[in-house]
Amino acid sequence: MTKMRPPQYSTQQAERPGECAAVCAGAVSYFIKCAVDAGWGEEEIALSLADAADNFVVELARAPKRRFKAANNN
Repeated sequence: MTKMRPPQYSTQQAERPGECAAVCAGAVSYFIKCAVDAGWGEEEIALSLADAADNFVVELARAPKRRFKAANNN
């Protein structure tokens, strides 16, 4: 798996969400390509990713006191 590049913007900058989306989209595209190359179907990959994302959102919602901070504090 390739390394993801760290954020270039602080959590207070408006560019950060777009940057995160672009970095994550690249990582997801790479992951999908690897899964397809391994023999998984695109439909089952898409559904599995959607389920994983949904489960993560539910996990975050169940832990409202959980505080996240940028790993590199920027």
